[in-house]
Amino acid sequence: MPILLRGSGLGSVSPARLLKAVAELFDACTTFTPPLATVTVPLSTVTTAWLSQEKGKRTVFLISPGGL
Repeated sequence: MPILLRGSGLGSVSPARLLKAVAELFDACTTFTPPLATVTVPLSTVTTAWLSQEKGKRTVFLISPGGL
């Protein structure tokens, strides 16, 4: 389902409706299932993960809140 953004600035929608829409967007993102298989690895292991990619799976690198 494509995401469509509309409007010409913050005045095109009320703050209450904008907050509701953003909350709904975040809710949808938390329940989204990617259409392909993924494997998650820490960014600090990029060399190892890059060299051992599993066929048919997309590698997703995770960045920790404290940096690498």
